[in-house]
Amino acid sequence: MKSKARKQWVFAMLLAIFGIGYTQEPPVNMHMRAQWVSPVLCADVWGDGHFLFGAHYQRWGGSAQVTILDIQNPDAPTLASIYLIPPPGDQSGPEDVQASNGLLFTGNETVASGSDGAFVADVRDPYNPRYLGNINVPNFRRVHTLSYDPDSRFLYLANSRRPEFAVIDLRWLTPDAPPFGVISTPTWHVQNVGSSFVHEVYARNGRLYASAWDSGVWVYDVSNVATQPPRLLGSAPGNSTHSAVCSEDGRFIVTAEEFTGGGIKLYEATPNGSGGLNIVLRDSFTLPTSRATSAHQPFIKGNRVYVSWYEAGVQVFEIDPDTKRLEWVASFDTSPYSGATGYNGCWSVYPYLGDDRILAGDIQTGFWILALEVPTLEGTVQVAGLPQIPQGFTMTVEFRRPSDGQPVATYSAMPEPDGHYRLTDVRRGSYHLIVHAPGMLCAHAENLTFAYGQTTNLNLVLRAGDVNGDGVIDDADLLQVLFAFGQNGTELPEDVNRDGVV
Repeated sequence: MKSKARKQWVFAMLLAIFGIGYTQEPPVNMHMRAQWVSPVLCADVWGDGHFLFGAHYQRWGGSAQVTILDIQNPDAPTLASIYLIPPPGDQSGPEDVQASNGLLFTGNETVASGSDGAFVADVRDPYNPRYLGNINVPNFRRVHTLSYDPDSRFLYLANSRRPEFAVIDLRWLTPDAPPFGVISTPTWHVQNVGSSFVHEVYARNGRLYASAWDSGVWVYDVSNVATQPPRLLGSAPGNSTHSAVCSEDGRFIVTAEEFTGGGIKLYEATPNGSGGLNIVLRDSFTLPTSRATSAHQPFIKGNRVYVSWYEAGVQVFEIDPDTKRLEWVASFDTSPYSGATGYNGCWSVYPYLGDDRILAGDIQTGFWILALEVPTLEGTVQVAGLPQIPQGFTMTVEFRRPSDGQPVATYSAMPEPDGHYRLTDVRRGSYHLIVHAPGMLCAHAENLTFAYGQTTNLNLVLRAGDVNGDGVIDDADLLQVLFAFGQNGTELPEDVNRDGVV
């Protein structure tokens, strides 16, 4: 047994012997599509279109650069360009990177001489990036992280040395703009965010999530930031709070805590009736230090949480909205390190290009393209009496909870002419299925189980004739067909043989 696997096994056995709760590591349920090895230490990674933007960890000086990869074929990425930030930022460390609206933003932090802050480039043509300028707000020289909101077109800078963040109005900035030199005056300057410093800011859907290192997550209303300063909605305590991100609807917040043994926390944010938020801790998860130093950077997509976890690589969890708990569903180790080695390994993850091309940045091993093996439903469908599936035929698959029969998810499928269909990323768990199609009797299947890394097969035979959708083929259906006799068109439930004519 390899050393890393032996440590994991021994740790699990000790916990089992002493009765301490531990969630056994799940099957990997992820696989590599490609790896891009870089001679320069890697940091944050971002995706836009079919391009990967990877920052490089250059805290001690060196050429400030961003690797841009063309990943149109995610199994064989190619180098689009290596963007070298020109003076005054050529010796700063672009550790944070974002690309949106044809603009590239880097948050730069270093102890070397030179100008840091944030830098902006035109990357409409990622093969030929064009430098636009430097955002260097007083006292914000070392910007470890930033957040650009492409909807409002405001930029938020975290001060990685003080308890504050700055807001920059960039509504005027387009990729066509000429180089603008230096921006040094913020639109808003928000202070007293905790008591030490703000490690990260994250703007989404009118709210800003600030990670106050010694004081947890602080949430601000920035929906009217063009005319009003950010307004504090609420906060929740934390320890060494590195990152804080939210679900699309703002209901859930996940934080990562960066200390030896630090993990992730799941909070629920609900309106408190006074214009603010109650932010309540619902669940938490950590890995043993025999596995990794700590969690680093999370993102939430749908009900899934993707976390870069230093020596343990990428970890994936699901948020159960009913129990408000985290469940560990997948992992992929990008790092050769094992155990708490002092912040080596996976720095970043970016899941928003799709679960077939999840991006990750590992400090030592480079940039990765991964695929999550999501729960899948696959099979064939036949319509009794018809030689093949009619053109444009669509069916709906409804997932119902076995305990009470309540619907929990619905998916649509358009089978191939030979009847083959495939639904990816369906809901995990055990369900009863009801399959609907216009003019057809419903088909039923009970107690089917869906899991990551698994394809569940279901072959169906649908019977035409239930034109009124009451679950029975009888005289009422015949009468409806007679009244519609001779009509032409598509999607007519009375068109039993689906040839376009009743």
